[in-house]
Amino acid sequence: MNISLPNPFEHEAEEYVRLARVANKGIHGKAGEVLEEKGIPDLIRGFLSHEASAFAITVTGSDAREEKGVISPLDIIVIADDRVSPDRKNAMANAIEGDLSGSAPLWLFGGNNELEAVLRRTAVFEKVEVKAMHNGPLFAFKGGTHSNAIWPARLVDAKIIHQEGGEILEEAKKRQRSQIMEGARRILDIQADRFRNYLRTTVGRPETGEDIGTNQIRGNTVVHFDIGEGQVYYNPTNLQTGFKHGPLRVVQTTLDLLTTRRIKSGKLGDEDYLRIPANIGDRLLMFQDERWVITDGRNIEDLTRLYHFFLWQYHRSEWNFLRNGEEATNFDRQLVTENLKDVGKIVQEFRK
Repeated sequence: MNISLPNPFEHEAEEYVRLARVANKGIHGKAGEVLEEKGIPDLIRGFLSHEASAFAITVTGSDAREEKGVISPLDIIVIADDRVSPDRKNAMANAIEGDLSGSAPLWLFGGNNELEAVLRRTAVFEKVEVKAMHNGPLFAFKGGTHSNAIWPARLVDAKIIHQEGGEILEEAKKRQRSQIMEGARRILDIQADRFRNYLRTTVGRPETGEDIGTNQIRGNTVVHFDIGEGQVYYNPTNLQTGFKHGPLRVVQTTLDLLTTRRIKSGKLGDEDYLRIPANIGDRLLMFQDERWVITDGRNIEDLTRLYHFFLWQYHRSEWNFLRNGEEATNFDRQLVTENLKDVGKIVQEFRK
C-alpha cells in the first residue's frame, strides 16, 4: 500500500485527490502498526478502571476523511467504555502523546530524506483526545462546554485504526446521536453561526462582498486568501489556513447542519447514522441518494468537484510552506473567484 503523499504541484485536482486518498488509507495502516509497536493499547488499559474495559483507537478529521495533507498531525480519538474522570482522560492523552512524540514522521513521505530536516519540526502524533462513554457529552471536544468545543462531526467521521474496538465505536456513535437529539437546538445554533462565518470568508458579506478571504480571531483580522493579489496564505503560527477556512469548512458545516436537523426532526435513526461516510464526496452522494438534500445531481457533482479543487489548492499551500518556507502560494484569480461563488451558491441552496 502506497503511503507516500503525492506532490500537489505534479497533479491536477481530481487525480491528486484520488492519489491522496490512497496514501491516506496506507497511513492509517502504518499508524496502527506504530501504535502497536509503541505499546499504546497496553498504556490505555493501564488508565482504565477495569483492565477488561473495551476501547477503540480511531482517527478523525482530515485523517478519517482521507484528505490529510503534508503538515496535518494525526488526529486520534480514544473511546473507552469506562468511567474515566476528566483528569484521568487528560493524563491518558498526555501519556499517549508523550510516547508517540517524534514517531516515524518520514513514513508520511515514503522516506523522502530531502524533507527530513523540516519534518523533524512537524509533530505527526500531537493531537489525542480521550472520550469516555459514560462521562459527559460525546459531541464535545475534550469535554468542553464552550461553543468552540461542540463538534459532533469528530465522532461521525471517526475510523478505527487498531484491530479492536469496532463495537465500541458504533455504540459511541449511537449514544452521540441520542445526545444530539437532546441538545439539538444549541448545536444547530452553533453550527449555523459557523456556517455564516465560513460563508462570509468564502463569498464576502452579502451587501458589499467585503471580508472575503478573512475572518476575525481573538479580535484580529486573519487573511487566509486575497483575490486581488491572487494568493492564498498558509502559516499555522499566524493562524492562516488558506482555503480550509472558507470553502472547505463551509461545505463540511453544511453537511453537519443537515445531519443535526434530521436528528432533531426524528428522521435519522441509529442505523442510518452509522452509515454516514467520513469522506465528503462519498457523503454528498449518500445525501443525494437518500434524498436528505433536495437538489439535482448536477449540484452534487459540482460541489464535489469544487470541494476537491479547494482541497487541492489547500494542500498546495501546505506543501509550499513546508517545502519552500513560503506563506503565499499563487492561484488563478478568475478560476478561484468563479469557484468560490459557485460553492457559496450551492451550499445556500442546500440549506433552504
